[in-house]
Amino acid sequence: MGISGCERRVDLSPEAPQQLRVAEQSLAGVAGRLADPQQPAGGGVAAAATLALAAATAELVATLSLRRKSVQPHRAEVEEIRDRLGHLQTRFLAAADEDIAVLSDLLEAHRAARPSAGVDPQAQRAAEEALQRSLTLAAETPITLAQDGLALLRLVLAAVPFAARFTVSDLGAAAALAQGAIEAALLMSEVNLGLLPDATRAAELRTTVDQIREEAPALARQALDLTRAKMSGKPMEEGLRGDRT
Repeated sequence: MGISGCERRVDLSPEAPQQLRVAEQSLAGVAGRLADPQQPAGGGVAAAATLALAAATAELVATLSLRRKSVQPHRAEVEEIRDRLGHLQTRFLAAADEDIAVLSDLLEAHRAARPSAGVDPQAQRAAEEALQRSLTLAAETPITLAQDGLALLRLVLAAVPFAARFTVSDLGAAAALAQGAIEAALLMSEVNLGLLPDATRAAELRTTVDQIREEAPALARQALDLTRAKMSGKPMEEGLRGDRT
């Protein structure tokens, strides 16, 4: 489920301020930034960081699964799952940096667009147009993050049949974390959707938000149900089990 115009658009150059790079900070450092009202970080950064941690947890299980004798006939499939989880981790960490950049741009655009005496009308219009572009990007960027979150849930679901009984709980944890982070990302989009002047674009984005909000809980629930079944030693649902237990 892709939406036009919602790919990654904010590139951080090597010269970008160090504080923008979430991946290079400690967890305590990221938490401190989120709690600091002077920092342009909030729910979007928290959602992206949570998805990165969920992907890392799922990758751990995939890596451990590759050591199992019963998995060797499916080794290529599990390796692909593991590699895709690693790629998603990179995307999620980049998304955290992107969220900071987008929010910084939006805050600056708000300041520039404030009416003030003596401002040239043409400059005021340009500032207002820049604000609308910033609002659109602020609405679109979290949706891209949520879509990547759906990809994570699908990979978690694909990894469950290969996991051992005593590691599969980590996949369930990854699914639960991912679902919550997806909902958080969607909320970050919705807060800006109501401010978009382009009603058609806003409606398109709302439709995508609704689709993700319907799909994510279903995927997470399926992953959690399969996780609990495997933890209890019950046979997995026919068609998903195969010879992977």
